[in-house]
Amino acid sequence: MLITVSLMSKKEGEIKRFLDRYSTEKSCVDDHVIEWIYVYRDADEALDMMNAVMDHDDDYNLSLWVKVDEEDMIQVTKYSRAKITGEIRAGVSSAFPMENINEPI
Repeated sequence: MLITVSLMSKKEGEIKRFLDRYSTEKSCVDDHVIEWIYVYRDADEALDMMNAVMDHDDDYNLSLWVKVDEEDMIQVTKYSRAKITGEIRAGVSSAFPMENINEPI
């Protein structure tokens, strides 16, 4: 299963600041980057990044998007986080029906 994680921010330097602090890989992102995309082969590594973004949501002006295999890219929110991470853990690659994904669980 391939998991594409995308971070977006309109605030200059925000993605670099986040990755410098929370990424396990050395970041070569400059201050002008507005979107960062990384394709993970390891679901645990993807979940670690997604959880770091969501756990520090109040500290950074980022939006988090995820795509599993060939499914559509969807935004991860506080409402959809549990459902998305649960389905990734379960290995569901037909991932996420778009209806009601951002509704409270």
